Amino acid sequence: MGYFPDFVCLARRLVVEVDGPHHAEPEQVGHHARRDQVLLRSGFQTLRFSTHRVHEDVGAVVDVICRSLDAASPTRPLRGHPPHKGEGRDLT
Repeated sequence: MGYFPDFVCLARRLVVEVDGPHHAEPEQVGHHARRDQVLLRSGFQTLRFSTHRVHEDVGAVVDVICRSLDAASPTRPLRGHPPHKGEGRDLT
């Protein structure tokens, strides 16, 4: 993919970016749009928050992230195979 996100949840294919003021510059906006499209084609949703919003209302930011994680379908494991019947622990 060639990008290093600020935060990523691979299991839910969710990327979280926290952008400082310079990210509002036209060149950066274009770069982010291209990057977000590459991530989307790879199955990732990107959430962007300004550093100002994170500092001023971190609770609301966390709420958006949690709702997005809850709404996302879990992906298959990245490595290995799921346990066969009778293996592993049943947590229900």
